[in-house]
Amino acid sequence: AALMGIGLLYRGSGHRLMTELLLTEIGNRPADERWADQGLEAYSLAAGMALGLVCLARGANAIGLTDLQIQNRLRQYMEGGPSLLTGADRMLPHDHISHPSGRQGTGSRVKEGRMVNTDVTSPGATVALGLMYLQTNNT
Repeated sequence: AALMGIGLLYRGSGHRLMTELLLTEIGNRPADERWADQGLEAYSLAAGMALGLVCLARGANAIGLTDLQIQNRLRQYMEGGPSLLTGADRMLPHDHISHPSGRQGTGSRVKEGRMVNTDVTSPGATVALGLMYLQTNNT
C-alpha cells in the first residue's frame, strides 16, 4: 500500500529519487528466510505499478532520468540473467539467507543466487514499462 501511495503521490512527475527507489524495489531480495514467501511477488508488482505511475507517459525521453537506464533494467527484470546489484548489495552473500538464529546458511524455501528471479520481477517490470510508454505513440 505504501509503494502504491508513492506512485500516486508522485504520479507523472518523473521524480528521480522515487524512480531510483522503486526501480530497486522491483528486484529487492528477501532479507530474511521468514519473509521469503510472504508476498514477494505482490511487493514487486506494487513497486512496478508505482514506478510506472511516477514515470507515467514519459517514455525513453524522461528528462533527468536517461542515465538510470530504466528500460535496460526493466528488461533485465523481465528476461532474467545476472542480477543487477548496486551499492551495498554487492557486499551481501545472496547465495545465503540469514537464519533467525543469526547464523548464515542456505535458505530452505528460496535460494535466490546471483540471477534475477523473473517469477517475482517480471510482472512488475512489465507493468512499469507499459505505463511509462502509455500515450507516447512510441513503438
